[in-house]
Amino acid sequence: MKKTLFIRMKNKLLWIMVAIVAIMVVDKCVNNNRVVFKDNNECYRACREDLLACIALVEDYSETPYHCGAKWTIGYGSTVLPDGSPVTKKTPKCTKSQAKDYVYAHCDKRIKPFLQYIKPVLTKEEMLGVCLFIYNVGGEAFSGHRANGTKCGNPSAFLVSLNN
Repeated sequence: MKKTLFIRMKNKLLWIMVAIVAIMVVDKCVNNNRVVFKDNNECYRACREDLLACIALVEDYSETPYHCGAKWTIGYGSTVLPDGSPVTKKTPKCTKSQAKDYVYAHCDKRIKPFLQYIKPVLTKEEMLGVCLFIYNVGGEAFSGHRANGTKCGNPSAFLVSLNN
């Protein structure tokens, strides 16, 4: 059981890395029609649907809660409901529309606050790669700060390289 879970998590991580690399390659190939954003919040808002599509590609949809690693999960890999309560075995079924809302709420609470630590304004493709990274490792590990702004460690090498 644990070996199967490890292989599933390893495969999921592999797909995420492939998606990030693919996004970066596409960005380099189609940069002549690039939209220029005034800031990263505007860029984030512009790529929310694409972010959901990437997450849905990696995370299988489940209308009922299932145990994945150390947490209960529902929808497209959501471990927390929009009201902030954790997903449990007794969480009611969710529709695909609700699952999308769960992902949007999660991203707005657990990704968007950490974009303030990125100095350059990113392209849409770069923003997707960064958001997928934050979605999987957590904003604290990415930025070295909690969502409320208090310092909790050092920024990731990825953030440091983005800002240099």
